[in-house]
Amino acid sequence: MNAKKAAVLGLTACFVLTGTLGCLFGPMVPERTSNQGGGTILTATGKVFGGQMTQLTPDEVQMVADQINDLSPQVDLTLDDDQAQAIVGFLAQNGINSFDDFQNLDPATVQPPQGAAQLFENFSLLDGGGG
Repeated sequence: MNAKKAAVLGLTACFVLTGTLGCLFGPMVPERTSNQGGGTILTATGKVFGGQMTQLTPDEVQMVADQINDLSPQVDLTLDDDQAQAIVGFLAQNGINSFDDFQNLDPATVQPPQGAAQLFENFSLLDGGGG
């Protein structure tokens, strides 16, 4: 009977602890960067520098822009959900997986969405470059 009580008590403690930690740490992820496919800054930079930009989620695009803002105070690049979604659509529609793909676009025929050019101009900040 003691083992049964201990098991029930331990299980109850796990549920309480899980619920408490979920309430404490769940809000630490801003909704703005967790409502359109999710991701992390690590998955985002892996895609950016790994030639997989068409795989970026809108949340990852926002995280990259936020990171660029943090690394360079002179850059003001805060993207809302719609802007991030437009950039993701632009990357996919034009098959842009790398910096070269973006630079090879014909500006006379392809118009990047708001924020896309500034994002590409500052990607080097993520890799320790100077922008």
